[in-house]
Amino acid sequence: SLDFKTPADEYRYELDRHDAHRMILEMVRAERQLDASTSTLVQQALEAARTTRAHAEQLAAKGDAKAAIVELDGATKQLLAAIRRAGLYVPG
Repeated sequence: SLDFKTPADEYRYELDRHDAHRMILEMVRAERQLDASTSTLVQQALEAARTTRAHAEQLAAKGDAKAAIVELDGATKQLLAAIRRAGLYVPG
């Protein structure tokens, strides 16, 4: 269990977690030959995650770290689904 002093600290942690998942997805895409259908689905999930993250960043900029955390977690879940769809199982 993680314990953060402030919501802003938790948000920064979630940013790092999101970035790690994005890097994993990019590595999977580079290393695997995805068929066209899978590649399209992965790209759509990546774009959705980018949009959701941008919304999280807007919330954080307005000082609403708690709402930003929820949005960013959603974006990370989108990346996780794309990683799995690309053929790599990641628990969580």
